[in-house]
Amino acid sequence: MTLENVREIFGDTIQLSKYCFICAEDFWEIFKSVNDPYSYDEYTAIDNGEKGYKEFLDRCKEEGLLR
Repeated sequence: MTLENVREIFGDTIQLSKYCFICAEDFWEIFKSVNDPYSYDEYTAIDNGEKGYKEFLDRCKEEGLLR
């Protein structure tokens, strides 16, 4: 996955929750090993329920950003 993929899918500033944001660059650093930038399963495998992105990723899947 490229930084440009992150920006296209999620934007420059990603709102994780009501008061929690992350910039595209930092998000990319965490998830850059994702091969398919639309793959929910790849993101959740990296998060592994430990990094705190699961709720955000679930929401992205529900909204159709990830599959």
